[in-house]
Amino acid sequence: METSIKYAAHLNPIQLPTIKIPEPSQLKTDHSFTQSPFTFAVIENHQYYLQQQTELFDYLLKKQEILWQQYIALHYPATHVYPQFTRQDLEGLASGTISSYFGEWFKPLDQYQRLIRMPEPPLLLTDRITKIDAAPGSLKTGTIYTETDVTEDAWYLHHGRMPAGIMIESGQSDLLLASWLGFDFYNQGQRIYRLLGCELSYHGELPKPGDTLCYDIHIDGQAKHGDIRLFFFHYDCRINGELRLKVRHGQAGFFSDQELLESGGVLWDPTLDAHVHSLPHDSPSVQCTRNQFSQEQLKCFASGDVYGCFGKGYELTQTHTRTPSISNHDMLFLNEITHFDPTLGPHQRGYIRALQHVHPDDWFFKGHFKNDPCMPGTLMLEAGLQLIAFYLTGLGYTLDKDGWRFEPIPEQTFKLRCRAQVRPTAKQIVYEMFVTQIIEKPIPMIYGDLLGTVDGLKAFHTKIGVRLIPDWPLTLSHPLLKNDVEPKSVAEVNGFKFDYFSLLACAFGKPSDAFGEIYRRFDNHRRVARLPGPPYHFMNRITHVQGKMGELKVGAEMECEYDMPIDAWYFQDNPGHTMPFCVFLEAALQPCGWLGSYMGSTLHTNEDVFFRNLDGVGTLTNEIPPGSLPLRTRVKCTNLSRAAGISIENFDVQCFLGEQKIYEMQTVFGFFPLESLKNQIGLPVPESETDILNKSSELYVDLLQQPTRYFAKPLALPTGQLLMIDRITGFWQQGGKRGLGQLRAEKTVHPDEWFFKAHFFQDPVQPGSLGIEAMNQVLQFYMLHNNLQKNIVDPLFEPLALNIPLIWKCRGQVLPSSRLVHITMDIIEEGNDAKGVYAIADAALWVDGKRIYEARNFGLRIIPKKLKGSPTLNIFQETIDVDPKKELWIDDHRPTYLIPSLPLMGAIHYMTQAVRKYFPAKKMISIKEVKMLRWVVIDQPIQIKIAIQLQNNDSAQVKLSTLENNKEILFAKGNVYFANAYPLQPTKMPVDLINQTEIQNPYFHLFHGKSLQIVQSLLQGENGADSIINVPQNISYSVGNPILLDATMHSIPSDQLTSWCKEISDDQVGYPCLITQMMCYDQPPSSGQVNCKVRFSGFHESKRFPKFDVTVSINNKIWVDYQVVYALFSKGPLHTISPENRRSFLQHKNFVPGISLSTLSPSFSSLEIKTVKNNDWLPGSVAALFEVKGDEKTMTKHILIKEHFSALLKVHPSEIIVHDEQTASCKNESDKTYSFNLTEQVGKFMIRMSTP
Repeated sequence: METSIKYAAHLNPIQLPTIKIPEPSQLKTDHSFTQSPFTFAVIENHQYYLQQQTELFDYLLKKQEILWQQYIALHYPATHVYPQFTRQDLEGLASGTISSYFGEWFKPLDQYQRLIRMPEPPLLLTDRITKIDAAPGSLKTGTIYTETDVTEDAWYLHHGRMPAGIMIESGQSDLLLASWLGFDFYNQGQRIYRLLGCELSYHGELPKPGDTLCYDIHIDGQAKHGDIRLFFFHYDCRINGELRLKVRHGQAGFFSDQELLESGGVLWDPTLDAHVHSLPHDSPSVQCTRNQFSQEQLKCFASGDVYGCFGKGYELTQTHTRTPSISNHDMLFLNEITHFDPTLGPHQRGYIRALQHVHPDDWFFKGHFKNDPCMPGTLMLEAGLQLIAFYLTGLGYTLDKDGWRFEPIPEQTFKLRCRAQVRPTAKQIVYEMFVTQIIEKPIPMIYGDLLGTVDGLKAFHTKIGVRLIPDWPLTLSHPLLKNDVEPKSVAEVNGFKFDYFSLLACAFGKPSDAFGEIYRRFDNHRRVARLPGPPYHFMNRITHVQGKMGELKVGAEMECEYDMPIDAWYFQDNPGHTMPFCVFLEAALQPCGWLGSYMGSTLHTNEDVFFRNLDGVGTLTNEIPPGSLPLRTRVKCTNLSRAAGISIENFDVQCFLGEQKIYEMQTVFGFFPLESLKNQIGLPVPESETDILNKSSELYVDLLQQPTRYFAKPLALPTGQLLMIDRITGFWQQGGKRGLGQLRAEKTVHPDEWFFKAHFFQDPVQPGSLGIEAMNQVLQFYMLHNNLQKNIVDPLFEPLALNIPLIWKCRGQVLPSSRLVHITMDIIEEGNDAKGVYAIADAALWVDGKRIYEARNFGLRIIPKKLKGSPTLNIFQETIDVDPKKELWIDDHRPTYLIPSLPLMGAIHYMTQAVRKYFPAKKMISIKEVKMLRWVVIDQPIQIKIAIQLQNNDSAQVKLSTLENNKEILFAKGNVYFANAYPLQPTKMPVDLINQTEIQNPYFHLFHGKSLQIVQSLLQGENGADSIINVPQNISYSVGNPILLDATMHSIPSDQLTSWCKEISDDQVGYPCLITQMMCYDQPPSSGQVNCKVRFSGFHESKRFPKFDVTVSINNKIWVDYQVVYALFSKGPLHTISPENRRSFLQHKNFVPGISLSTLSPSFSSLEIKTVKNNDWLPGSVAALFEVKGDEKTMTKHILIKEHFSALLKVHPSEIIVHDEQTASCKNESDKTYSFNLTEQVGKFMIRMSTP
């Protein structure tokens, strides 16, 4: 069947009639020209030719329709298979030959330089075409269905959301549909696509990572206006079936260059809207002192520094955890604000004007579109939205809106008109917003007219609205939650788990994510009592809760744990390298606030309430060094009362390390409406302190300069975030109530202090515990100044004098608006005891002259430095050397075939080996909650630090850490249990395999090297696997054989887990990350064989973590059983290939066609930085494979170059030598040099036109 196009030249010639035209001599000169026979003849001929032309055109259309129907019947028969295109196809369509993807039918179009194309990356936002329901080349109507994935590392994300302009741009596949319909057969490279306008409306929230935008885009019709062909379209965007964006009455056309140059622009006059005076127009909440803003100030705003942009009056924004802002870097389109005035405009309702300077090398020209560079109108709209967000911020509406974000007002229809273009030759775009209405509360909103002018020509106009809506910085992809796997069971109420995510949500997340549906009422503009956020957040999980949630009732209890990072900032800032008392006190107080919220203290009033600590008395009995067991805190509500919207609640608190109680406290909290907090009168001023703030003194010490006398370690004042006083301004040696000394210190309050951002979200106030810390530091200064440590060898401060109760009271607060804090102190006792030298004082904290905080019986002690470890807490440390060349089982453990890493069973080996010496007469019976926190690459000798805390004479918590860039990094932790005898062996074996198959070569799919290959036989089934394992000989181990234990997991098909569970995708690979529990029933074997049975047992916490039950037996008696949890990763292009090709390419570095991170073609190749990053999940693997060094950008460039020439020369990429960003060569062809052109787009590099 013939399917090529029949052009006019192929048709039979049409016979035109001969028309006799009179000779000029036959014409009568006295007749007008229009009346002459010659004129009539011309007219008659012209009409006839027009008729023939029409018939010819109709014939061509009918013939073309018949041919296309034949083509469709041939290529798209009645099976209803519709065209689909992958991301790689779309990139090819954006820059390659059209016929390579649409078929030979489109071959004639390949000759044209300019075609209807999708943008090239990064503005190619469509990830796949799922269906085209249209006849190719038919020049008719049709529909295209597309999907766009929003990933966590998407280059355009701002505050975890897809910007509104990018969301519209993602509906870009009307271009592909127009190309498919054959409009370029008409354009023939002479006409180019331009958007004319549309009506759009947003629905719901802007897209976030994890969303997939599903577009159905319809071309509804077409028309001609002279030589200009227009088409009309509409589309819907849905996420999970929910409408999010609607575009109607879309208009686009195909124009010649001259027609575009002759555009008259948008016809619109801002003075014509006389009705605007009847619309709401609220006043600014702050008077901005600036009306012009530079590029640097705009960058400040985009980076979250609102104060740096707007200046005086905007100080409160410095306390924000995540202030509302606009996109930065390449997505910041405004270069300067020339006018900002809420009183200007044609109706004096507000006006703002900004400039964008256009440069020929602006990033958006490099691919939008190929051979037709122009700025997307969607980005111009995004620039306008940024301008409106800036205006709202300038009104002061974001000052108390920490965490909120800007978005277009939903459920409104905005008419967008475009009548000019931005080419690389343009110089400047002017954006103007003419404000029509402003609403401040409860949700700030602004409406107005947005006008864009390009080099004096009005290019686009729309009436649009933007609002500021509540949002929360915490998402499931937050860095604090990266790789977080909860190793323990947590408390659960009505199906809601109180895990780490919920506790972080208490700090700066959505209230319903903290406590479930009962707090859904606060998922809006209302504020709720909060826990502090990092770095002042000290709770990891709730392990027990008693009492009904939402019920204010005495007797409610809870228990929580805090896992202290071994490298926590407070250990580093404290010269004594123990937990500072302020951190410990905060860790003991935070659970009280949580329990108050759990009981519903914020639910029983219509006012927003905030909680504050009022009183307390507590006694600390032990220090807490790094590597300690989790801090376990138990809290019980003992009393409560309510009046006038205020709730007063009493709590008893106990803190434990293991089973050892180290702290007891009774404390009082209050939940207060905002007005009550504003009206606090402070504490009475004792007669002895009436003049202390103004009392003169000869001593003045600037502590910010860190004078050696007070900062020489180890006995020194804290540094960094922990230093809470700036200067000592008074010291009277014989002053005070008892004549033992009196001191005065000061701290200047700055709104950008780190603790305001952490304590609390949307309620910034200095923590009372840091007030205690300031008092502590004044007392430390006193002891250092008087040289009380002179008779102590290796002196250190205790965090607080142990076993001496501390009493405190607070009746005020230090706010970002505060100016000056004073600490005053009376020394009431000084002396020596069996531990060392001590001092006891009464202290007070004042803010701007008001006495708000006092502490009595404040004790501090200097003691001799203890031996390594803490016998009182049974904490010990040791360091071991690990050399992969000596321990070959480590060198043979290479998950990517490239670099060795410590296996999970290796971590267990080192844990049990270190702990066993403390229980010489006991049997190791169990290992629980062993968690690998990160990969540990061991490609050279390293040291592993082992921290051990013994508990109950039968168990120990063990933490493993190593040095990385001179920083101690915790990488594994777990608990080991001992007993006098092994437990009874269970007799029940796992269920039988279903549909078992013998695997001839157990290591065909596995990466394990020779020393680890001890599985002798393997049976695989649908529900698990059975294997026989040879016990390795001559292996030195203390408790468990790491090679044998590792082999018990070799039968788990890590890269084919979908064969055991269809819910696991085929493109995922799993690696062990957690042993929930391992039970040992006998001594480990030293020879012979063991039988191992593995069964899939569901998921741990989420579908990302499959779990497996493993049973290992000897002579039908169970030796060990355990449950292991795997973490799933995306295989990526390097691990989706066959096992033999994978080993050949990765291990032996042979050339294997089709394996690459880059998108490759002979003339054009590209690679995204995120692709390199995502495939380097075992750090260092990518560098080892490609033999590259440097940062992510440098590595990406070099990998792209190597892969491009690797494909051309058919050698492994490591064989390619990159000389610079223009030339490369091959190791076996040292005399040849290859040149190329390397270009960069946002997050991506490209090679074009490589030439040998």
